[in-house]
Amino acid sequence: MTDTPTTTFAALGLEPGLVAKLTARQITLPTPVQAAVIPLGLTGGDLLAQARTGSGKTLAFLWPSASLPAKSPGCGWSARPANWPSRPPVKP
Repeated sequence: MTDTPTTTFAALGLEPGLVAKLTARQITLPTPVQAAVIPLGLTGGDLLAQARTGSGKTLAFLWPSASLPAKSPGCGWSARPANWPSRPPVKP
């Protein structure tokens, strides 16, 4: 893994809406660990990565999770079993 990313978040396969939000915050290039992990995360498989603190590991794991529902209609967060409540139960 190199220290300088040579790709963009869009090229890694993140959902276009997420890429637009990152770009609006001037986040345009992935860190090396993000460039390595995001494509693997988008496959939906298990991941294991090691990098120093502050390298962007957490977001490397989170962003593919946010993109997967958009890439898999009917299999995302909006899909829930029929027996799930429409809102969380309220305890007195």
